[in-house]
Amino acid sequence: MESIGANRETVPVVEPWDDVRQKQIDFADGDPDVLVIGAGHTGLEMAAHLKHLGVDALVVDKNPRIGDNLIQLHTSPSQPGNHPGYDALPYLNFPTSWPVYPNARKATNLPPFPFDKLANFLEAYAETLELSVWTSSFLTSSSWNDSTKSWEVIISRGGGELKERKMNVKHIVFGTGFGGGVPNMPGVANKDKFKGQVFHSSNFKSAREFRGKKAIVVGACNSGLYNEESNTEYSDRVNASLPFPVIELLQKRVTPALADTVDKELLNNLNKVGFKTNLGPGNAGIFPLLFTKAGGYYIDTGGSQDIIDGKIKLKNGSAIKEFKETGLAFEDGETLEADVIVFATGYGDSKDSIAPVLGKQVVERMTPIWGLDEEGEVNGIWKDTGVEEIKAKLDGTLPPKLERF
Repeated sequence: MESIGANRETVPVVEPWDDVRQKQIDFADGDPDVLVIGAGHTGLEMAAHLKHLGVDALVVDKNPRIGDNLIQLHTSPSQPGNHPGYDALPYLNFPTSWPVYPNARKATNLPPFPFDKLANFLEAYAETLELSVWTSSFLTSSSWNDSTKSWEVIISRGGGELKERKMNVKHIVFGTGFGGGVPNMPGVANKDKFKGQVFHSSNFKSAREFRGKKAIVVGACNSGLYNEESNTEYSDRVNASLPFPVIELLQKRVTPALADTVDKELLNNLNKVGFKTNLGPGNAGIFPLLFTKAGGYYIDTGGSQDIIDGKIKLKNGSAIKEFKETGLAFEDGETLEADVIVFATGYGDSKDSIAPVLGKQVVERMTPIWGLDEEGEVNGIWKDTGVEEIKAKLDGTLPPKLERF
C-alpha cells in the first residue's frame, strides 16, 4: 500500500525541514535499500514508487543536473520533446496546458515543446516529491557479498569536492534507457576515407551547424499513433495486466483497422514516394517490436509528411558498400554525396551498459534483456534474470507491513 492520499504520513516533523531533507539525501543514518543508476524518467519514476512504498532509494547520475541527458543531446529550440502524455510521470503529471507534437502545433500555432522544458520538469519533479538524487556522481566499484546477499558499492559523489561513499545495498536498478544508451554503429568499410563528419544519432544535437550542407541519415522505422484522449494511468494498468500474447492478438485486430482508416492516407502517400511501410510483425503494430527489441518503429511527429513532400529524399533497396571521400557507395552501384552522415541505427544490447558496473562475469550469466521467453513474458524486465545477484523482485526490501503484497 502506497503512502498517498489517506495513507500519508501523519506524524508531525519537529526539526527544520531543510535539515531533515539533507539528512535523507545524504543517507546520514544508514545506506539505501535500492541504488538506482540514472536520473531520467525511468530512474525518477522508480525512486518515486519506492519512496511511497517506504523503501529507501538513492538515484545517482553522472550529469551535473537532473535533465541534462535531454538538454545535452538536443540543443535545437525547434526540436520537439516527447509527447507529454506518452512520458507521463506518476504522482505528478505534466500540466494539461503543455503543447504536444509538431502536428498539433502546426494546427494551433503553439510554440515548440522543447527538451529543456521537459528537463526542467524532471528536476522540479525530483524536488517536489523529495527524491534522493546525487548528481555528478557515479559508481567506481561494485561486488556481490553472498553472505549478506547485498551489493558492496563505492560511489564517487560530486557537487563540489569529489567524495567517495561506501554502501551496502540490496538491489541495483539500471534506469539507463533502451539499449542502455550504447550506440549500435554498423561497421562500414573505408570510414577513414570520408572527408566529412560521421556520428551516431545519439550524438546529434542540432542541425544548425549543418545548414546548407548535404546530409545522409542511415535508418528508418515504421509509423505509429498516439491518442491524446487516453487516460495514461488506466492504460498502464490495463497494459500491465494483460499477457503479451493477449496484447498481440488485440493489436492484430486494431492495427489493420487503424491502417485502413486513420492512417490510410498517410501510409498510401508514403508508399507512393517509395517509403516502404508495414504493419509490424504479424500485423500487430509496434507492440511486438517494443517488447522484443525495444525499437524498430517510428511514432510520427511530422517526419512522414516531410518525406511525402519531398523535403526528405529516399534511398532504399540496397545495402551500403563502403565510404567514399565524398559520401557513401551502395551495392547497386549508386553513390550519394554528403558532408555529414548520421547513423540512426539504434542501440546495442542493454547488458553492454551493465557490464562496466557489475562485471563481465556476472553479466555473462544473465538471461537476455528484451525478447520473449517461453511463457511470452519479456526477458530481464521485472523478473528473474537468471542470476541471483540481479533480480527485479523486492525480496527482503519491502517493509514488513508490505511483505504480504
